[in-house]
Amino acid sequence: MQAREEKQESEYSYIEPSLKRHKADPFIKAEHDHPRWRAVWHFYIKMALQRRFYSIRVKHPEHFEMRNKEAACIFYTQHTCWWDGLIGYCLYHFLFKEKTNMMIEDLLSFPLLRYVGAFSIDKKSPKSILRSMQYSVDFIQNERTSLWMFPQGVIKPPNHRPLELQKGLAYIAQKVDKVNLVPIAIQYPFLRQGLPEVMVDIGRPIIVEGYIDKDEFTAYIEKDLTKLLDNQLKEISNGEIEKYNTVLFKKHAGLGKTLEKVLKNRFRLFNE
Repeated sequence: MQAREEKQESEYSYIEPSLKRHKADPFIKAEHDHPRWRAVWHFYIKMALQRRFYSIRVKHPEHFEMRNKEAACIFYTQHTCWWDGLIGYCLYHFLFKEKTNMMIEDLLSFPLLRYVGAFSIDKKSPKSILRSMQYSVDFIQNERTSLWMFPQGVIKPPNHRPLELQKGLAYIAQKVDKVNLVPIAIQYPFLRQGLPEVMVDIGRPIIVEGYIDKDEFTAYIEKDLTKLLDNQLKEISNGEIEKYNTVLFKKHAGLGKTLEKVLKNRFRLFNE
């Protein structure tokens, strides 16, 4: 059978989504006061994750308790796929239990996400960028709020190096009196199940108080996040997953897995 070559579009574009559109995007604020929409999204996200993944496992949730509880939090991670945002929602809704906004550049394509805390950013002009930055700063003035960011700016391949973080996170941290920056590493490996699993490592919070240099600080958090991600990849590659012992959900064993276990036990008894 002769293989057929097909011309395909690249899976990754390093041009920000808002820059691909000719017109300026309208600014979309996050909405938290629509319980019906929130319930719909909650149901959808839960069902989508349970259908696509075997489990969501978390390592070091206790690191969240090391934060300055008198300051808001900014959670940040690499951005490799659509699921990153849904995993973020799952974490702050079920684990951190804080009112959280998420910055999404392509929110114009998914406007209903505003009802679970998403707000937009348009990178066509410095003015529109500053509007979203100031919106973020105003939101995290309350210590009971938090922000979820993807400082790479665009979706990049898994384990892409260098991370090349943009300076927006450092800009926001510079504009508030104090804030907790919480790095998060996420991988979607296949382990011993028929579906991939979500592995989440919560890093130690970086507590920021006072002046920071945006360039130097961005380089620092990029190095820190890279170290967290590389360590996670090494652990998973070596099968060291016992520390991922906080399970947000886990599927029941399917018929195939149950049958496999029964047959193994039968053959073991036969050979003894």
